[in-house]
Amino acid sequence: MRRLLGAVSFAILGFISLWLWVGIDEKICEHFPKLCIRHGCHELGKCPIDFWQGLVFLVIVFGPPVVFAVSAAIFSRQRRSWLGWSSLLCGLVALHWTTMLIDRVI
Repeated sequence: MRRLLGAVSFAILGFISLWLWVGIDEKICEHFPKLCIRHGCHELGKCPIDFWQGLVFLVIVFGPPVVFAVSAAIFSRQRRSWLGWSSLLCGLVALHWTTMLIDRVI
């Protein structure tokens, strides 16, 4: 039961991390508009998208919660301290935001 609770909690934290990243990404676009030039139609429901664009969208939205949940499930095999859990969370958020920043810059 503890492993399930940890996995669900971290999945929710994965969605929160994505939500916070969207706010940071908006600030990046305000300060560096050349990084945020959109080409073509990228609005959901208004334009047809191909399979790969849909897959990338799903990975961006559901990837962090899945990675956070699996990491928490693996990490919870042994009893851990609060410091260990917070270190795991900070590491996952740092990895997630670094990945998204690299995607934004490239």
